[in-house]
Amino acid sequence: MDAMLRRSLTVLGALLCGLPACAQDAAGPESIAGEYALRTVDGQPLPFSFGSFGVIVESPPYVPVDTSAVDQGVEITDGRLILFLDGTYRDEMTETTTPGTETRAELTLTGFGGYVLNNDQVTFIPDRDGGSALGGTFTGTIDGDQLTANRGGYVLGYSR
Repeated sequence: MDAMLRRSLTVLGALLCGLPACAQDAAGPESIAGEYALRTVDGQPLPFSFGSFGVIVESPPYVPVDTSAVDQGVEITDGRLILFLDGTYRDEMTETTTPGTETRAELTLTGFGGYVLNNDQVTFIPDRDGGSALGGTFTGTIDGDQLTANRGGYVLGYSR
């Protein structure tokens, strides 16, 4: 009867470990889905300024024309990254441009596509049909409610 009791306890223990309390914490879309607000660019809080730059325009017959008199100050003033349960995302970034002494112009760029989660690493793949307004594929890391994305040479810090 001792062997029978041990076997019963072993089976009971195996069954109990099948419960969520004993399961590995596997990250999936349901654990990271939500809206993440852009907080920092390269560790600096918003608004993040790219400073002034001259615009070079090519015009027929493709002779570069320097229009640096139209210096523009560009700032990222807002952004969000929304991760949906179905493995898709929507990306929005608002930029404000101040051309010379003229009034400010605000532009919100939107991208969308799918994401792939591998442990705490996320790869964002924009849709070919208009989803790449903010650039191509980029990667990120999830840590709780914090998402850090590496995009175009910049490190973007988001929080949920």
